[in-house]
Amino acid sequence: MDKKAKKLPALTRTKYWVYPSWGTVKAKVKTIKFLGKKSRVTTIAKNAYKGHSSLKKVVNLDKTKVKTIPNYAFANTSLSAIKLPKTVTKIGSYAFFGTKIKGMAFPTGLTSIGDQAFARTANIKGTINLSKTRLATIGEFAFAESNAQAVLLPSTVKTIKKEAFAQMPYLINVGGLANTQIAALEYGAFESSPRITNVALPRTCKSVGYGAFYGCTAFNSLTLNSETKVSGSSLMFSGTRIAAGSGTIRIPAALRADYTTDYYWSDYRTLFVS
Repeated sequence: MDKKAKKLPALTRTKYWVYPSWGTVKAKVKTIKFLGKKSRVTTIAKNAYKGHSSLKKVVNLDKTKVKTIPNYAFANTSLSAIKLPKTVTKIGSYAFFGTKIKGMAFPTGLTSIGDQAFARTANIKGTINLSKTRLATIGEFAFAESNAQAVLLPSTVKTIKKEAFAQMPYLINVGGLANTQIAALEYGAFESSPRITNVALPRTCKSVGYGAFYGCTAFNSLTLNSETKVSGSSLMFSGTRIAAGSGTIRIPAALRADYTTDYYWSDYRTLFVS
């Protein structure tokens, strides 16, 4: 721990300590202030501010050289806004779980978002714009139960883990998904997101997982761009308009016979268009 840790002037009525090397809180706080351009911070400890329910503000983190927002770093705090350093490449599991965060600008070098990193963030609304990043992996339940209306993805995405966009009551669109490199739409990917209506999958996607669109009551359009038949699964459309016989499933004309006779897809053959 930094021996030169300095007691900084309080920005609120609650006094606090900042340890530049670790970012470890020693008291219940409302504000954490890093040392700006003089900061030597490169690492924040796992669980550093977890459960500090009074924490609302983090100052000057964006002026540090932190590369990872670690697991549980700000979980279950009252944090409503934060600026990340340009150096951040990874946001760990549960990093902002249960916070009051309203959104953020994601660093262009970001490559990974961990499991439940932004889960239960009801104050996130509007658009989660990841399109300017180098994101490759989105973890399980990463944005589950947030209130975002749209998510914009970069073409660098290779993995979207199960239920990443599940139970998002206002989600309408996931832009850029068709240009990603995912091999599968995993288990419950959009489960119980009732406002999403259509999804186009990339050519690289070879399977639609169990319950991928389960409970997406407005969902009525899926585009399959793979040049080989995409594997289906049980309950992938349960509770959707497609399951009720309304909507379209767009497939390559050359694969119509393959889909028409497939165990999981044949029930929807009247919805096929090319």
